[in-house]
Amino acid sequence: MFGLKNPPANGGSTPIGPDSSWEALEPRLHEVTAVEPKSLKEPIQVAVTEQQLKTLGVFNDSIKYNFSISTPGDKISGLLPKEAHAELLSARTVALGDIHGSYEKLVETLITSGLATMPPDKAARFVELSAEFEDFISKNPFLEDDPKIWQTAVAEGSPILSKAMLMHAELSDILKKVTWTGGSDRQLILIGDVLADRGVTDTLTLQLLSQLSKDSPDRFVRLTSNHDHCAISYLLTGDTHKLMQNPASRLSYAESQIRAFKLSEDREGLVNQYREHIKELKLLHYDRNSKTLYSHAPITPDQFKSLIETLKEYNYLGTGFEYENLNQETIEDFVGLANQFYQDSISTRFEYGFNEMDAHVEALVNSDPKGFVWPRTKYQTQGELPLLNGAVEIVVHGHAQSSRHASPFSIDFINDKSYPNFKDLAETNFAVVCLDNEVRKTPGKDTPGAESPLFMIR
Repeated sequence: MFGLKNPPANGGSTPIGPDSSWEALEPRLHEVTAVEPKSLKEPIQVAVTEQQLKTLGVFNDSIKYNFSISTPGDKISGLLPKEAHAELLSARTVALGDIHGSYEKLVETLITSGLATMPPDKAARFVELSAEFEDFISKNPFLEDDPKIWQTAVAEGSPILSKAMLMHAELSDILKKVTWTGGSDRQLILIGDVLADRGVTDTLTLQLLSQLSKDSPDRFVRLTSNHDHCAISYLLTGDTHKLMQNPASRLSYAESQIRAFKLSEDREGLVNQYREHIKELKLLHYDRNSKTLYSHAPITPDQFKSLIETLKEYNYLGTGFEYENLNQETIEDFVGLANQFYQDSISTRFEYGFNEMDAHVEALVNSDPKGFVWPRTKYQTQGELPLLNGAVEIVVHGHAQSSRHASPFSIDFINDKSYPNFKDLAETNFAVVCLDNEVRKTPGKDTPGAESPLFMIR
């Protein structure tokens, strides 16, 4: 018999014995199946205060891009922040694609989604100062330059550095006024590239996530990505300039992390914030009620098959478990064990350093183009879709726009019967939602006409 197996002793809480047969799982799976679908729950009733509306007005007037919102069956585009707010306010789940290391994009999405707010006067100052800060950083590239140049600037008390620190400190104080307004029923899923990307600095992103999740960690689901996973490198090596050997690639990967350690006055506290974020990272997220699978990159059955073999090798799965055994009854347990395996490997790496298990994790997760965080699948045929025997009907991903304009399953084309290869849709209701975007991808270099795509479930 095959079965899901209990991970090693340091793994945690899955109450399934190492010799469990498939039959032993049936009671537990029956309980999971009995979860009430979200569609049967009472609609969310959200009261919006006058102050929240004023704050939203500030961002509505300042945000230079529009939003698009996908749902399990539709997509609407060209929404101003106020229009997007009206749609998102009743959503239990909101998913945000690649943040690209931008604390601004995170704040703008939280406000627009009605998940957070701040006093209107603080909002106005935040908008003004963030623009100044971004412009200042882009005009002073020494902030991510050679370590010797940096050390000289620090030793000589550079006025440029002093100004950057003052602006950063004021932004940090403003963000302390941001409060969660999503209650206990609402959640933001971060598809990845939250840290170590092209943004201004990770410090403010980490502060905001730590601050808003302090009372309730479940407010955010954080998926690992090529950038978030690589952020681990600095914490282990202690040298930002070893993050990437190629300087151009290094900067595109780690600008926000490199600046974070130059702008922070509390290095130890910042390291702890990074570690707190990293320990929340997941490979996958699955929502049973909507049959939605979330991943950073557009993954295929091949990634699942590699993951299954790795989990079996490390005793997280029974030896008889195969890809064909993934279905609506097993998928939640499988995703839970996969995420636990990923977290166990990171915890072990922090405690004992790089080891054999980490080598397998790097091959599984971070090998381009086959690792979990790297594929740029176009989803042009059913064979590329991770249908998992009916367990998945919607895939939400970021990382690459490969599927948005090339897949007949894309939510952009799902209702367009004239689209090439529409015949492929005849036997499935599968939809692909791409949340990769060009908004705030690089400070000061927004793509004209770009939209910030979101996905929501009511």
